[in-house]
Amino acid sequence: MDMPEKIYFPDEMKNLDYHSRLGVAQGADKRTIGASFRREQERYYRLINEGKTEYTECYYLLEEAYNVLMEQFPAEAYVPPAGIPEPEEPVAKREPATPLAIVVQVLIFVVCNLIVFGYRYVAAPGSSPLITGVICAVAGILAAVRFSKKGREDYAGRTVILTIVLCVNVAITYSKFQKQGLYLDNQNAFEVVITVNGEPIDTLYNFEWSRKYIRPGSYSIASYKIPGDSMLEEFDAVVSLDSRSMYNVLSSGEYIAGTESYAENPVYSYYSGVSAADFPSREIKERWFELNFDYILESAPYEVSSYTGPFSSGHETTERTYILRKSR
Repeated sequence: MDMPEKIYFPDEMKNLDYHSRLGVAQGADKRTIGASFRREQERYYRLINEGKTEYTECYYLLEEAYNVLMEQFPAEAYVPPAGIPEPEEPVAKREPATPLAIVVQVLIFVVCNLIVFGYRYVAAPGSSPLITGVICAVAGILAAVRFSKKGREDYAGRTVILTIVLCVNVAITYSKFQKQGLYLDNQNAFEVVITVNGEPIDTLYNFEWSRKYIRPGSYSIASYKIPGDSMLEEFDAVVSLDSRSMYNVLSSGEYIAGTESYAENPVYSYYSGVSAADFPSREIKERWFELNFDYILESAPYEVSSYTGPFSSGHETTERTYILRKSR
């Protein structure tokens, strides 16, 4: 359809249908509609520039007709030119670790550790902290799940590391801290076998001693003479978590318990032994007693290392306790 030569006033153009405004036939394609729209706009634009502002409304009526006619055509998907790669999906950016998240994880770690170590004092003597360890591990895993939501993968990784450290701590507590030292001393002239709750724990030759580790709790202690396996004695004893214990077989041994005093040497940052006259020794001859000493079955050293600090007076003292076999 040829471009209309007539110039319409706004009131006249309002009465025309959209196709007539642009001078196109019914069913025209997108290309034809677009070309006609640009030509008609140019015609009216020149009139407006000549000062005929009454045609300004016609300019917008043409734009209205173009928009309505173009709506009948579906939008085409964009196809990038050959050789140009398609844009990749944006990668979700991880959120930086916030101080609150770190504090929460550290608090979980500390609380779980307190449960583990508190278990040693609250639980029944001799029982295993394995269940507490499992509870702590589950708590750590739940914390990891809590912080492993979208964009928080770094929180999950840090929590898993804390959980691993916690489990190692539980293993150390189970294998070491839950046990206590038990000293066995046979100062008899014959060999003996020591049993705990009916299970042999060690065999001692005459005048031999050894150290074993046992979980805190109540036990039945017995000793048997070799050869012959005749029972020498049997009794009940309590292994405390707070101190080591000594079993003096048949009360045959005698011990000297004392305290060594040390004077500070501010030049070399160690303490040297001095007279122990103010700390008289005492004798012990019991079958079972606790060992609250720094040095067991050995003498206290002549010197002990210690950092005295920059404000030391140079006249400080410290003490170390010991227990020895009494010479026969």
